[in-house]
Amino acid sequence: MIMEDEYYCTGDETEIREYHRKIDFGENAVKEKYNVLIPEYQEIVYRVLRELADGREYFGYNFSRFLKSYKKAEPSVSQLRISRLLLKILGDGVSTSEKEVNNRLDIAKKTIVIKKSADGQTSQIEDFVRDICNYFLIDTDLLEKGIGKVAYIKDEWDCKYRESDLFTGLTEDDISTSFDLRLHIKMYEKYLWEKGELKEGESILEEEWAVMTYTGMFLMLEQQKSTKNEAKAIERLINELYVRQLVEGKMPSLLKNSEF
Repeated sequence: MIMEDEYYCTGDETEIREYHRKIDFGENAVKEKYNVLIPEYQEIVYRVLRELADGREYFGYNFSRFLKSYKKAEPSVSQLRISRLLLKILGDGVSTSEKEVNNRLDIAKKTIVIKKSADGQTSQIEDFVRDICNYFLIDTDLLEKGIGKVAYIKDEWDCKYRESDLFTGLTEDDISTSFDLRLHIKMYEKYLWEKGELKEGESILEEEWAVMTYTGMFLMLEQQKSTKNEAKAIERLINELYVRQLVEGKMPSLLKNSEF
C-alpha cells in the first residue's frame, strides 16, 4: 500500500513505478484546465509530457522539494542546518563559509541536470548532493530520476541506536570527510551481532521504494529556451482536451480543489 504525502510517496516497487505523479504547472494558467480534466485525459497529458521530456527529470525541482520536506518535518531540519553539516563534512582544510555552502545549495535548487565531468571528477554540487543523500539515507536516484529507495531505522531500534554509546559518543569532530552514516549504522549492527541482540546479516534499517509526489517536468520544459515549444505543445494539448471534454458534457459540477 502506498503511503503518500505532499513531497514523496513510499511503497513496494510495482506500486511506486506505476504511481501517477502530480504535475506542477507553476503559475501557468493552463493548470486550471488540467485540474478539471477527467483522469483519462490527465493520463494522456502525463504520458505525452514524459515523452517530450525524453525521460529527463528536473533535478533542482526534486532537490528543492526534498529540502522543503525536511524543513516541514518534526523536528524541522532547515537548509541552514544542512549547510552547517556540509561545512563540517568539508573539513577545516577547505576555505569556504557557511553562507557560500548555502548559496551552492540555492544554485543546486535551480539546476536542471547535474552534469558529469568529462574527466570523471565530481562537481562540488554533486558531492554536496551525495553527502546529503548519505546523511538522510536516500538514493540519489530519487532526486535525479524522481524514483529511488529510502531507508530508515526500524521503530524498535531507533531509540536504542540513539541511546547507544556509539551514537552518544559521536561528536561534531566525528562528522568529517570520513563520516558515513550507513557505515556508522553498520558498525552498530556488528556490535549487536556480537552481543547476540541481532541475527547476523539482519539489519536495523528498513528500505522502501519512493517516488516524488510532484514532477517538475513541465517547468523544466518551460524554463529552457530549447524546449519552450514542447511546453507550448503541452498547453495546446490540455486546451484541446478541455474543449473536447466541454463539448462532450463531461465537465465536473465543481472544480477540483487541487491547487499546488
